Amino acid sequence: MKLGLVLVFSFFLSGTVFGQTASVRPSTRSSKSHLYAPRQTIKITGHLKNNKAYELKTDELEKMLPAMSVTILDLYNVNRLTTFYGPSLKSVSDKFAIEDYSKVKVRTIDGYVVEIPKKDIDKGTLCLALRDDVGYLSVDRMGPIRIISQFEGEFHKKEDALFSIYWVWQLIGLEYIK
Repeated sequence: MKLGLVLVFSFFLSGTVFGQTASVRPSTRSSKSHLYAPRQTIKITGHLKNNKAYELKTDELEKMLPAMSVTILDLYNVNRLTTFYGPSLKSVSDKFAIEDYSKVKVRTIDGYVVEIPKKDIDKGTLCLALRDDVGYLSVDRMGPIRIISQFEGEFHKKEDALFSIYWVWQLIGLEYIK
């Protein structure tokens, strides 16, 4: 795990891994599954308005909230410059969570959990990416939902490196904690 993090940070800090410069190449996917909304759902639970939990399909969430866009060099898409679209985590929180929540637990398909403090969500820079410039994100493309954030300038600031721990993929749940 440590070596993987070193490789990722090495790439972000220098644009290279082991002396190899990243290149931008078109996607090599041939499946047409990206044309249809994924069947997977996201569960929104915890400290919510009306004390009601939600289980929403990707396209239902997309219709409820305005989308933001984030363009990055996507390491998981053959290092292709990719634009992602989806609601901000802040807009999701504003719609479903009670205002005095302190953090959200983000859960993924494989059981990984990361906690994001409200103060970082309130910045409005975290995108719940539901689709990219090719189509909907399926599980084989790190979907159905990924959290992605845009960085200004070079990725070298300590706060940028710390903020990147919120980048998760194959997200299936958000649990708001008081």
